[in-house]
Formats: sequence, C-alpha cells, structure tokens
Amino acid sequence: MIRATARAFCILLLLGAVSSDAQAGWDEARAALKAGKTGTAYRELLPLAEDGDKEAQYMVAYLLSTGNGVKRNYEESYKWYSIAVARGHKSANAARGYVRKKLNFAAAAEAERKARNWLREWGVKEAMRQSEERIEERRRRLEEKEAEDADSADNEADGTGGEAAETATDTPAAATTEPVKN
Repeated sequence: MIRATARAFCILLLLGAVSSDAQAGWDEARAALKAGKTGTAYRELLPLAEDGDKEAQYMVAYLLSTGNGVKRNYEESYKWYSIAVARGHKSANAARGYVRKKLNFAAAAEAERKARNWLREWGVKEAMRQSEERIEERRRRLEEKEAEDADSADNEADGTGGEAAETATDTPAAATTEPVKN
C-alpha cells in the first residue's frame, strides 16, 4: 500500500501546471496522498475528473485500478482511462491496456460505452462553456471599442481631436512689398 501511495504521489508531482480553478482540489489531493489517505485523494480528484481535467481522470483511473484507498473497480478504471486517452493523456493508453486484460469483453464494452457517453455529454458542456467565453470576449471588446469611439467623439466636439493646432509660426514671415510710386 505504501508503495502504491508513493507511486501515486510521484505521478501527482509530475503533473506540473494546473489551472488556478482546480489548484485547490489538486493541493488537497497531494496532501492526502502524502499522508497516505488515498480515499480522500480520490474524493478530491473525482470532481476534477468529472469537470474534464485529463490528469485527474488518469489519477482516478489509477486509484480505481489499484484499489488503493478505494474499492478496486476495473470497469470504472477502464472508463476513466478511456476518457483520458480520448482527451490526449500520453500515459493513459498503456495503463488502459493493462486494465483491459482484467476485464471480459462485455465489461470492457460497457466501460467504453460509458466513456463515449461521458465524452459526448462533457463535449456539449465544454462547447457551451467555450461559446460563452467567446461571447463574453466579444462583448468585452465591443464595450472597449464603444468607449474608445465615445472618447474620440468627445475629443472632436471639444476641438481636441488629437491633431496639433496650427500656430502662427506655420505661416510665412511677413511679406515684403515694394514701395508704391506716386
């Protein structure tokens, strides 16, 4: 058990950068693994995995496959490894192959079905989230442009349109005239 906990902790240390929103969950998971509380780590990682964090998905699958601190569940582990693979996790495919050997055909097929359903549902949520972010970014840019246009219009109305005013020095020196003969 200590060896598996140490391995899980090392994996977490190697994961590197995490988004600031998920940082608290990762911090709790690391602290729990360091203290040997893999069940607590699992409970911290599962919401992150469900939110689409591929590193958390990999770790949830790992904890489920080892049964370290949680009930061993190869089918659920295979599902999370499959999701992590689909999301581009580099190590998940080899681990999924190991777990696949532990499952019969029907269980592996069911896990794949669950993974596809999760990915479909998550994909819709993620697409909506990204769409909302793009809309918000466009709204912000439009508001900035409107503010700039309003400032520009105010400056033109004031006569301070940003162009330098012409000065008397821009005109030629006093013209010389010839005396008039009477």
